[in-house]
Amino acid sequence: MAPQKTLNVSKFYDAVGYYPHDGQKAFHASSARFKVMDCGRRWGKSTSGPHDEMPKMFLRREEPILGWIVAPTYDLGEKEFRVFHRVLTEKLRIPMNRSKTFYSVRTKDFRLTTAWGASIEVRSAEHPDSLVGEGLDFVIMAEAAKLKLSHWEKYVRPSLSDKRGSAVFVSTPEGFNWFYDLYQLGQDPERHDWWSKKSPTWDNSAVFPGGFDDPEIQAVRDTLSPAVFDQEYGAEFTSFAGRIYSEFDEGFHVMDDYQFHPEWENWLTFDFGFRNPFVCLNIQVDPSDNVYVWDEYYERNITTPEHARRLKEIIQWRVDGGFHDPSGPDEAGSILSIFHDKKERYNSWLNQVVLNPSTNDWKPGIERVKEWLKLRDDGNGTHKPRLFVSRNCRQTIREFNTYRVKEQGEKQGENLDPQDQPRKKDDHAMDALRYFIVGRFGMSTHIGYAA
Repeated sequence: MAPQKTLNVSKFYDAVGYYPHDGQKAFHASSARFKVMDCGRRWGKSTSGPHDEMPKMFLRREEPILGWIVAPTYDLGEKEFRVFHRVLTEKLRIPMNRSKTFYSVRTKDFRLTTAWGASIEVRSAEHPDSLVGEGLDFVIMAEAAKLKLSHWEKYVRPSLSDKRGSAVFVSTPEGFNWFYDLYQLGQDPERHDWWSKKSPTWDNSAVFPGGFDDPEIQAVRDTLSPAVFDQEYGAEFTSFAGRIYSEFDEGFHVMDDYQFHPEWENWLTFDFGFRNPFVCLNIQVDPSDNVYVWDEYYERNITTPEHARRLKEIIQWRVDGGFHDPSGPDEAGSILSIFHDKKERYNSWLNQVVLNPSTNDWKPGIERVKEWLKLRDDGNGTHKPRLFVSRNCRQTIREFNTYRVKEQGEKQGENLDPQDQPRKKDDHAMDALRYFIVGRFGMSTHIGYAA
């Protein structure tokens, strides 16, 4: 098989004897530049990435095609490289440039170069300096959830710019880390370059013909904790312990395409920060006291007056008032001084905004937020929460999933149970939301739907 201008991928798969299962078919069918495949163990990760990118090595280009497999270790990268080597040298018997082709487990040297110059090689994140290189046509980020965001942003992503190269991320999740953030990019309909899909282990019908009811899947399910099974086999993003808002479920609480309702209350709520994020959430409340977090502002390393100027330019809708951290009266005053500067041409609604300090009584405030998260019978036989988050509020959704209490062994205040203290991480949008719920609705029990 020689290099060509275009390549029929289906015929290529037939020629090499690759017959993807349904989950793999959806992955290969996407033409997005960046593809995120979130899948369970034994799904076929190590074969999917290579077969998705390998056809590109047969495309005729002015410069030879160059691809990388970036993995946490050389041993993990070798699994993907093994697929390239077996298909190209054994199944297709492609002639190789022998001086540029190596397969050495001992020296960790995995490179393959065809006679026409197309090449694939393994780079290990154990040696970040090796991730600096020339322009790439494609990269496979193997076991991406085990890599770091810096490996992608600092090293690999710039190498794809010259050639407008592509990347695939095929991995089992590991909590709500950067792989989860990439997955969310693929769920955003405005991010046309990104695609993502979730596929559990039992989608691999070749290994588990019974699907979810396959005896092996059920045997594993009986021996693992639900959280571990959901992550490792169900490809679910889970947080194993200490999650504060365990009631939060993206299937119930996250909404698409929120439309602003000018007749409803509209509020701002703030958590101030500089190195830590400065957060401003836009929240609407309907006549039934349902809460809609419909927009977020989430920035670091900017002064409070500059945040206020930016927000005043952004906000083009009615604002009824706001709430903030009670320990930040100076920051609130700084924001109001700019909101109320009538010499500048800005949204006239902001000239009347009043920001009220909320309460910082943490544990009762958490319980109040949980009231709105809880699913309740709405009287029509449907269970719904009373708090919703627009999908574009990515940081708020991420924090809902990662907000956790301190674990035993972490530094705590004197005589405090770990359940009484959150980790000071991934809590800024959560703090802003709590200030709003407590400030707007108070600390007394909210009746809501009938239980």
